[in-house]
Amino acid sequence: MLSRQTSRATLLAAWLVAAGAASVSPVLADDWQMVGTDTTVSTGGTILRPADILATAGGSDDILALAEDFAGERDGIGITGFAADRLSGNHAYFALNRSTADARLGDVIRCPVDGGACTLAFIAETAGIPDGVGVSAIGLEQTGGLQQLLLSFDTSFELAGQVYRPSDLARFDGAVLSMALSHTETGAEPFWNLTAASRRPDGSWHLAYGNGGAIGPLQFFTSDVLGAEAAGAVSGRVARLRDASPGWQAAGITAWDQLDTGRARFTGLASSINPGETEVVLTVERTGGAEGRIEIEYATVDGSAAAGTDYQAATGTLAWEHGQAGTRDIAVTLLDTQGEPTDRDFELRLSRASPWSLLGSPDTVRITLPNADTLFRDEFEGPPDAP
Repeated sequence: MLSRQTSRATLLAAWLVAAGAASVSPVLADDWQMVGTDTTVSTGGTILRPADILATAGGSDDILALAEDFAGERDGIGITGFAADRLSGNHAYFALNRSTADARLGDVIRCPVDGGACTLAFIAETAGIPDGVGVSAIGLEQTGGLQQLLLSFDTSFELAGQVYRPSDLARFDGAVLSMALSHTETGAEPFWNLTAASRRPDGSWHLAYGNGGAIGPLQFFTSDVLGAEAAGAVSGRVARLRDASPGWQAAGITAWDQLDTGRARFTGLASSINPGETEVVLTVERTGGAEGRIEIEYATVDGSAAAGTDYQAATGTLAWEHGQAGTRDIAVTLLDTQGEPTDRDFELRLSRASPWSLLGSPDTVRITLPNADTLFRDEFEGPPDAP
């Protein structure tokens, strides 16, 4: 009479979870870089216009036609300042270089990247900004679960006893402006136009200016992005777009943001379950960055195993908030654990469910239900290499 094996070897290979052959992709960057231009630029096979934002991640380019979506125009209008909303995961803030029917010069617009109604996040007149002053840079700062706008303006003005220069950056707390980063801290000339200000997760800055110049020994062009320490001191160059594409040699940056979202992928795939188990649990990990809220959808897909007969179909959405990394589990119920004459399998696939989400590798796993002979051997005799 056969007896049940009680050694650890009986846990092996009853239900095998393996990475699908088509799921492995090359190593990709874990962040988005988003840029706007003051003149039309051809970069690779993409045409970037002043009314658009070019969003790049993992070697692919997406054009965000924000000005056209909001104002119904693409010619004669340009974006001046851009920031990706970290907390919602699917919105962007931007300003325009002239008034439209729904926003005046100096207002900041907040729109869903994937379509929908827009709102005004900053109303220049209400905030006391003089008429004719425009926004030249937008950033975001997260403190205690709250998100505040960071704004630079293209003209000097005084408000509540504070003078704001074009190379300064103001903080808007929803009611009043205050100084966030002054030109004396960065070393910039007061008349330079700050055209990009991205606050990094470690408190440092990415900055761009609408003119070439020098800060200390560092010389830069209008298509350069500079790095600065948390206190504001410029420490070097982060990006030099003119080296990446000749089109940037005559163009200037009007918007810049970087979003280190990381990537979501399956992890811990070398797993196995006892014969007779009725559930398999797969783990998805966000790794490489945790900036911005992301959503990832998952769904089972039939192979030789059929939903409703061999397993219960599973679909859903996994979410990580801004600043959250770590893992999320997906449980799939198994219906037929008795074994058939041949192996059966199905897949569990991940897909992007929010604009700033990125997938890592592997993003697909194949779950194999072993045949009856394998189940019989593993349950009563142990795998071939069992002691």
